Amino acid sequence: MFEKIIKIPFKKIGFGNGCVTIPFYLSAIRKDIVIEIPNDNARPEFEAIKEYFSKILKTKSITVSIRIKHDKQNVLSYEASSDEVNAINGEIIDSVRFEFVRRDFKKFKGDGIAKSILSFDDLKQSNQNIGALLENETALLNEILKMESAKHFLHIKYLAAKHEASVLKLRFILQPFSFIFLIAGENKYHLIWETLDSEEATYLWHIAKDKEALRAVIKEIEISLNEMKLTGRNSYIKKAPDYFSRIIHDYSDVKKGFVEWKGILDERIV
Repeated sequence: MFEKIIKIPFKKIGFGNGCVTIPFYLSAIRKDIVIEIPNDNARPEFEAIKEYFSKILKTKSITVSIRIKHDKQNVLSYEASSDEVNAINGEIIDSVRFEFVRRDFKKFKGDGIAKSILSFDDLKQSNQNIGALLENETALLNEILKMESAKHFLHIKYLAAKHEASVLKLRFILQPFSFIFLIAGENKYHLIWETLDSEEATYLWHIAKDKEALRAVIKEIEISLNEMKLTGRNSYIKKAPDYFSRIIHDYSDVKKGFVEWKGILDERIV
């Protein structure tokens, strides 16, 4: 019987389905073994983002109590426990998810992505951390809506509640970090581009209530976004189609500015 309390650097632990794994060399049998510590919240996807758990738990290592039964050649059975592993619960995972979105997601540049307008699947393919922590675009939006200090928090919250997710999945633009929502009026579809935290006007495209027209305008907007990067937004505004409009934000009073913005938006959603 071998019993010991050991410390393992966080970077050496692994995540499996319902367990955290640690490497250990058992000198009594002269073999490297892998010890599994049960944790029902653990998932293999967390392997890619384990540094976030280290930050939230405020530790660079975990302490493990192990008890191994062996026959001098092989491990017959073992028990292992760790307070740090036990601490990885739903609340900690929520904290990691929020910390990732708050600190790092908004900085994500999407290098190598040719498209300007991205779906959640596009984001996952470009950054494995996104898929590890967030199930879908709704989960991502829910985390973003916890950022009450964001400049356009109230506007994003209002648009999110009206977004027609059954017609168009939420779309993202990375620079500046922003969203394209779809709101259905009585007669038209309205595509709305709103940034999260930069002083930009709200851009709106008012189009026929037709899915083919919707797809065509999304492609058109993507081309326009690429042009804006080269020539600036004012250049686009000067030659914008007649189905385009914008709402200028008033930042002098947050609540008053939102109420005025909402009033103008509601008037245009027809």
